[in-house]
Amino acid sequence: MMTTLLTRSYYHSPCRATPFLGRSLGQQFCLMADKYPDKEMYVFYADKERKTFQQVREESQQLAASFLSLGLSTGDRLGVWGGNHYEWLVTYVACMQLGIILLGCRALVLTRSPDSVYDTVCEIIPELRSCKADKLKCQRLPELTFVAIGGEQHMGKGGVYNLDDLIHQGRSSAYKDKVTKICDRIDMDAPAAIVFTSGSTGTPKAVTHSSHSLLDNIHENGNFYRGNVKGYVQSWEAKYALIMHLSGVSAQYGAVTPIANGNTVVVVGPNYDKDLMAMAFHEEKITNAGMLIHHMHDLLNLPYLDSLDFSQMQLIASGGSIIPSSLREKSKKICKMSLMGYGLTETLVSLLNHPMDDPKRIQSGHYRCIGGYEAKIVNENGEIVPVNTAGEIHFRGYGIFLYYWGDEEKTKQAKDDSGWMHTGDIAVMDEEGYIRIVGRKTDFMIIEGINVTPFDLEDVLLEHPSIVGVMVVGVPDERANEAVCACIRVKTGMQLSEDDVKLFCENKVIFFIS
Repeated sequence: MMTTLLTRSYYHSPCRATPFLGRSLGQQFCLMADKYPDKEMYVFYADKERKTFQQVREESQQLAASFLSLGLSTGDRLGVWGGNHYEWLVTYVACMQLGIILLGCRALVLTRSPDSVYDTVCEIIPELRSCKADKLKCQRLPELTFVAIGGEQHMGKGGVYNLDDLIHQGRSSAYKDKVTKICDRIDMDAPAAIVFTSGSTGTPKAVTHSSHSLLDNIHENGNFYRGNVKGYVQSWEAKYALIMHLSGVSAQYGAVTPIANGNTVVVVGPNYDKDLMAMAFHEEKITNAGMLIHHMHDLLNLPYLDSLDFSQMQLIASGGSIIPSSLREKSKKICKMSLMGYGLTETLVSLLNHPMDDPKRIQSGHYRCIGGYEAKIVNENGEIVPVNTAGEIHFRGYGIFLYYWGDEEKTKQAKDDSGWMHTGDIAVMDEEGYIRIVGRKTDFMIIEGINVTPFDLEDVLLEHPSIVGVMVVGVPDERANEAVCACIRVKTGMQLSEDDVKLFCENKVIFFIS
């Protein structure tokens, strides 16, 4: 509890649960492999593959040695494309030990995938079908030196290396001893991975993260839950389920969590499958998972849910939208707590998490900064606004991205010289430093000179017992500039008229509901 109430919308969360790790991804991985050699690091449930830290170390070092022999070096970029299979993660761990940046065009690794993926790659690289693997020359991508494919998919395909062969060849490679020496020299602040934004706010941007931002963000999040959820397992004892595709933020979280915290990650399947997810939770005794709302809905509405064992399940962490109170209540059947977090691709994981001890604030979408971050809310002139005043939220801290790869202009727009990340999201901070996200700058509707956020109207409408879903948008209006248009999904078997909605909104929202 804060001893002094805020008057300005600035808050600093000073206490991290743990000190910074101070290592590169590769260095931290080697430390965890020394500490937990026989512990399972990755479990691929659908593929029936289980890999210990020591197995991943041996195979990733061998693959790294082969990458060196093929001409890759620190600072190069390597892309991985395909489903959720072991070759995805062993390739990434090999890159970590060489300081190779994940996602780029110097080399490309395809995981086990349909022939259509290879065919698509050949459309981009037409030279691939007719060349030898070590003779690739691509006119469109002149930096590209080789392509490798995992599993048996390389059979009968031109121009590609077999990833399993590269791992095997690395055992006796003269380059193997060099891998450890290179790993020891990698700077924790050097670029480690490029993660593309979704494009929901414009053209996708190539967000570049360092080992420091990836490791210490994920490490702090793991220890945040341990310190705030009663009875939560130690971070190294957790068994985390990866449900979503290994791309973007989910790939970083899935790959880096064992390296940061020493726990096990269970990769459910090549693609999302609700039944596979349920059985993985049951058989693998999952303790925590990152899930979107539709994943939770799918799981909690399975007809055979009561026959499954969720006794080890402690936490579901979600994002993207507020968990409806009915779904949160239902989730208590399978876990101790379901919580929302707020983050961006530029911050990778949650900068804001729910207060654990205040159910009302949780349901109303209030958050607090995780340890070590600053947050401020500013007006159009960049000035900090009084508390309880809407404005753009900015963050500063150790997990902020380095830059947008190859785009200095957009980097300067998003990250100022003082290190503040400009999110483009509109938020309100109260006297105790609690923050509520109310929309994006571009989401504001201006109605008769008043700034109106869709979020506030949606929040009110969702209280109606007949409404299960709603989206509010602005539509042109000659008199008021914009008018409110609410797209409402009515619960099955219920009736709702326009007049019913207007009557319900009386005294709950201001005059622009008409």
